[in-house]
Amino acid sequence: MIGSPVQRAAASAQRARLPALTSTFLMASTALLIGLSFLASTALPGTSFGAPPGAAGTASKSSGDGAAVPSASLTLLGQTSWVVPGASFAMRVAISGTATSGGALALSLTLFQRLTSESAFAQSITGTPPGVVLDRTSPLPVSALPRDPKGGYDLFVPVATAGRSLPAGAPLGVSLPCVPIACGGVYPLSLELTDARSGRTVASLVTQIVYVDPPVGTQKLRFAFVLPMSLPVPVPAPNGSTELPSQGSVEALERHVATLAAHPGVPFTLALEPSALATLGRLAAAAPRHSAPRSLAASLAALADLPIHQTLALPFVPVDAPTLLATGLGSALSADYREGARILADAGVHATYSAWIGGALDSTALGELEALGVHSAVLPPSAVGGPSGNLTATQPFRVEPVSATTKGGLAMTAAFASRGLGNELERAQGQLAVLSAHWLLANLALVYFEQPNLLTVRGVVALPPPGWDPGPGFLGTLLSGLASSPVVGAVTLPSFFAQVPIGADRNPPARRLVDATPSASFPAKAARRLSAELHAFATAVSDRVVLHTLEDDLLAAVSSDLSAREQRAALAGTQAALSAQYHQLVLASERTITLTATSGRIPVTILSSAPYPVRAVVTLKSDGLAFPHGASTAIVLDRSTNAAYVDVRTRSPGDFPVAVTLTSPSGALVLLRGHLIVRSRAVSSVGIVLTAGAILVLLTWWVRTALANPRRRGAHSVRQARKP
Repeated sequence: MIGSPVQRAAASAQRARLPALTSTFLMASTALLIGLSFLASTALPGTSFGAPPGAAGTASKSSGDGAAVPSASLTLLGQTSWVVPGASFAMRVAISGTATSGGALALSLTLFQRLTSESAFAQSITGTPPGVVLDRTSPLPVSALPRDPKGGYDLFVPVATAGRSLPAGAPLGVSLPCVPIACGGVYPLSLELTDARSGRTVASLVTQIVYVDPPVGTQKLRFAFVLPMSLPVPVPAPNGSTELPSQGSVEALERHVATLAAHPGVPFTLALEPSALATLGRLAAAAPRHSAPRSLAASLAALADLPIHQTLALPFVPVDAPTLLATGLGSALSADYREGARILADAGVHATYSAWIGGALDSTALGELEALGVHSAVLPPSAVGGPSGNLTATQPFRVEPVSATTKGGLAMTAAFASRGLGNELERAQGQLAVLSAHWLLANLALVYFEQPNLLTVRGVVALPPPGWDPGPGFLGTLLSGLASSPVVGAVTLPSFFAQVPIGADRNPPARRLVDATPSASFPAKAARRLSAELHAFATAVSDRVVLHTLEDDLLAAVSSDLSAREQRAALAGTQAALSAQYHQLVLASERTITLTATSGRIPVTILSSAPYPVRAVVTLKSDGLAFPHGASTAIVLDRSTNAAYVDVRTRSPGDFPVAVTLTSPSGALVLLRGHLIVRSRAVSSVGIVLTAGAILVLLTWWVRTALANPRRRGAHSVRQARKP
C-alpha cells in the first residue's frame, strides 16, 4: 500500500466517513425538496385571500412569462349616490400596488345593463354582473388620474344618454342607450385595475351608477332604518367576575353617535338597548375619574331626544320570546321590558313607541307582547306564511296567530325586515364600509324602480344583524345619500306604519304566523332555578344597586344574542356572583355555648361583611333541646357582628349539637348553614328532690339501725350470763 502509515490511516478514516456524508446529503436534499413542494402548493398562481369577487380590490396574478405581478388594491372612498340628467358620476378611490418592472397600472370601466331584480343585484356585487355590457372605456394609466390632497384618485365619469355625446376629452365617460326619461335604474359599473404590459387584472370592484329622473308627483320609497345603539353586554364569567366592554367598543359607539349627530336632518329609529346605558353606568362606577362613559350616556340621551328621531321602548336585552314562554320563563320576558323601561327613564330617554324587532314569534308570544303594549313588529320573511310574489314586499300587514285563542286584541301590524338590505348591512365592515353604503342605496333604488310611478306610498325596513358594528364611513355615507335622494325618503318606524298603507303592493293584507320552534338547547332549568333564587334574595336585601346588577346579569344571560353555551356560562357566572353575596355572612367561630341553668337564652352570632343590611330568619334545630318560644327568630344584619337570641330548655346535662340555618324572610332561600354546641351544666330540680329524698331515707335507715344495735348487744350479754 502506497503512503506512510499516517497517510494510510487518514485515507481509511476518510473512506469510513463517506457513507455518513452521503446519507446526510441525501437527507438534506430530501428535506429541501419537501419544503419547496410545500411552498409551491401554498402559493399557487391565482390564489386569493382577499375580499369576495367583485367587492374589493385585491389580487395577485402571474404574467404570461411566469413573472409574478405584485398585489394591488382598489378601494372606494366615495362616489356620487344619484346621477340626474346632464350630471356626471364622480368617484374617489384609493389605489395601491405596482405593476411588473417597466410596466404601469391602468384603470378601465365597464358599464352593464340595468338590473331588474334583487337576485341580479346580489350577483353583480359578488361576481360578474349579469346582462349585456353597455359601454367599456380604454385603460387609462393611473399616473394620468388626478390626485387629491389626501392621496386618493378622483374619477369624473360623464354619463350620456341617447342622442347626446360625451364631452370631448372624457376618457372615462359612459353612455346609456336610452332617452333620459326612460333611463332610470341601477347600472352595475365594474372598475378594473390592470397591468398595462400584460393586460391582466390585478384588482377590481363593482359599484353602481343610479340614474334617476322621477316624474313629478311620484311618491318616494319610504325607508325605515332601525339603527341599533348597543355595547357588548357584560355577563359574569363562571367564577363570578365580570369583564366590562373594551375601550374600542366604547369608542366605536362614540363614533356612531357623533356621525348621527352630524346629520340631524335624516330621521331614523333609534334602537337604544337599555343594557348599553347600564353598561356605561358600570364603566363610570369602575373609573369615576373618567368622564367618557357619562359623556357618552348623555350624548345618547340627547340624540334620542331629537324630535326628528324615534326611540323604541326595548327590553333590557334581546330575547327569544317563544323559547322563554315555552320553558316557563314568561316572567323573564315581562321583567326584561320593565327593566328596559326603568333604565331608559332613569337616563332621561323618552321612548314612547314599542315594536318587536327580536325575530320570529308564535301565538303565545304574540299575545304576551300585546299585553305588554307592543303593537307592531319587524319580522323576518320566514316568520309568516303566504305568497311572497315576484316583487319586493313593500307594505305592512296584519299578523294573525296560528291558533284563535290568544291574549290581546290581535291588532299587531308588522313589516318584513328586508333580506337584501340586511345583506348589505352585514358587509359594512373594514374597507367595504363605504362601498357597502352605496350598495345599500342602490338596492333601495332598485326597489323603487320595481314600481317607480305609483302614487301609492310603498316602503321597506332595514334591520341590522345582532352585534352590528359598521366600519368607519358607512353611516356617514348612507345618511348623506338619504338626505339627497330624489327617490328614497327616510322615515321613522312609527311613520312607516302610519304612512305606508296595508295593501300598497297588492300582497296579502294579513299573514298567519309560522309558529317558531323553541330552542331545545336553551338552559331553561338553570334559568328558572336562578330566577327563583334571585327573587327570594330580593326579599332579604333592599340595596337596589346590588339587586339591579344581579337582575341585569340574569337577563343578559338569557339574551338571544348569546349561544346556548354562552348562556350556560353566563348563568353559571351569575350564580357565582349571587353566591358571593351569601358568602359575606358567616357564623362566629366561637360555637360552644354553656348553660348553667335548665333554661335560658342562647346567642347566635353572625358576622357580616356585606355593605348593605340583610333581613333574615335564624332557625335552630336540636334533638336534645326544647324551644319554648319557637325555634326561629327574625334578625336584621346591619353591622359587622350581629346576634340573635333564642330561648331554650334542656332536659338533662350534657352537650347538645344544634343546627343553625339562616334563611330569607320567606324561607325560600338558605343564606347560611352552621352548627353550635350547647353545653348544659345545670342539675334538674327533680333530680335534686330525688337525691335529697334518697339521702333522707338512707339517714333514717342508718339512725334506726344505730339505735337498735345497743339493745341487741345487751340482750346477748344477759343470755350469756344465764348459761350454767
